[in-house]
Amino acid sequence: NDRHHGVLTGVLTLLIEICENMPAIIPTFRALTAQLIKMLKNLVLSGYSPEHDVSGITDPFLQVKMLRVLRYLAANDATTSDAIADILAQVSTNTESAKNAGNAILYECVLTIFGIEADSSLRVLAVNILGRFLLNRDNNIRYVGLNTLAQVAAADLKAIQRHRGTVVECLKDADISIRRRALDLVYLLVNDTNAKPLVKELLAYLANADVEFKEDLTSKICSVVAKHAPSKPFQAQTIIRVLVEAGEHVQDQAMARLAALIGNEGSLQGYAVHTLYRALLKDSSKTKLVQIAAWCVGEFGELLASPCAALEDSPPMDAVPLPDVVGLFASLIESSLQPVTAKQYMLNALLKLYSRFPAHKESIRALLQKHSSSIVVELQQRSMEYGLLCEMDGPLLQEITEHMPTPEDEAATGDSTGALPTAPSKGAGGAAPAAAAAAAAGGGGGG
Repeated sequence: NDRHHGVLTGVLTLLIEICENMPAIIPTFRALTAQLIKMLKNLVLSGYSPEHDVSGITDPFLQVKMLRVLRYLAANDATTSDAIADILAQVSTNTESAKNAGNAILYECVLTIFGIEADSSLRVLAVNILGRFLLNRDNNIRYVGLNTLAQVAAADLKAIQRHRGTVVECLKDADISIRRRALDLVYLLVNDTNAKPLVKELLAYLANADVEFKEDLTSKICSVVAKHAPSKPFQAQTIIRVLVEAGEHVQDQAMARLAALIGNEGSLQGYAVHTLYRALLKDSSKTKLVQIAAWCVGEFGELLASPCAALEDSPPMDAVPLPDVVGLFASLIESSLQPVTAKQYMLNALLKLYSRFPAHKESIRALLQKHSSSIVVELQQRSMEYGLLCEMDGPLLQEITEHMPTPEDEAATGDSTGALPTAPSKGAGGAAPAAAAAAAAGGGGGG
């Protein structure tokens, strides 16, 4: 009942400590709710008070304390929550957000709304306050807004969707902590209906993202399309685009998903092999892109000989002469910049092309013969074994180089909970490259 703000602040601080440390006696203090509401209303609606004014707001410290006490009193109690709903709405609509003092009160009000059994309209009001925080020029306030929205996204996703554009804009912020929180929130906002535009925004951001940010970003993009892609072609196009933009940062399980997707969807195989070959031709500096492209050419290289029709947003592509493919692989195998694993993939692909293109057997065999004297033991052994297989030719070689069955189990595609396999390690008889389980199935050792 004391009118002195210092005394009131002291009492409220004591109440907060009691509520935090002795929650069992909170019901004892609920009788104070009506009195606290009256006092808070007087503070919110009172005129200018020079004695307690802070940036045009009457004693924001006391208002924050009152809101926190009300949150403790109304938690898990529907009656008290209903009783304080009106005052929370008044605080939300009457507090000026141009100053930090006002933002502190609004933030405490938001926490109180989410901490009690508030109705949907009040929760939407709280989300809108956080949406305004995202437009603030102060990085700290924007961070608080993003962080709180991420915490309540599961329960209020529909209301947060209205601020999707503002959240996406935060991905372009100069502050990396803002970008990280915005990425986490965008990931939570993606669903089956908005996957396409949001993934497009994420891909546009990936092209200019900082290196230290790309691993997390690529992981989230691949996870999103695995769960919410509107079509299999869109999923394949997105993962390939991620490989082209940030191949070294793509996780092995995403490679496994792509390999399984291509292998299981006949309509994607022509598009995939044409797109990956052209991507490899343009940029061979990304090891994982080289590996999946070589695997795809080995499995479906015969489709390069025919033009590829347009697929969704992708234009049609012309046929590729096989000598161009062999020439590209020859130069990459010779390159000192390519790791041994990628070269093994290309040797595997050449063996499969040998059995499918009789007119080009001599050039491929000559290339295998050349590397049978490689100083790298794995390449030497593989080239010699493949050379012997080429001498055998006939039905046995055809059987050995058939399309590998694509794994459909959890080891290749990840289980329903999102748990994904560890990449296989190199075995004694040949390399099982680190790209993916599915790719390794097509790129095992010879013999």
